[in-house]
Amino acid sequence: MIGRYGGEEFVVIMPMTSAQQAYQLAERIRAAVESLRVPTQKGDVAVTVSLGIAELLRLPYMPNGEAESLDDLVRRADEAMYAAKNSGRNRIIVFNRE
Repeated sequence: MIGRYGGEEFVVIMPMTSAQQAYQLAERIRAAVESLRVPTQKGDVAVTVSLGIAELLRLPYMPNGEAESLDDLVRRADEAMYAAKNSGRNRIIVFNRE
């Protein structure tokens, strides 16, 4: 599922997908966007993307191994995306709990 999350932000939710699998798709998206050239009156413009990935956590202290909230998951992905922007842009960061 893909949806717009903010002005320039999109969320991609991929059930039954690990962070490692999501990284592979994110890298294909990053490389495809990087290769695009958008024609303008002043010449072609290059575009890049910064991507953040977070994997749904199962909370051991929750009854029946419940998962974290969707808000928490998106917040962690957003943190990872801003880390990618702040470390040079045009890259992918996977949220690390440590």
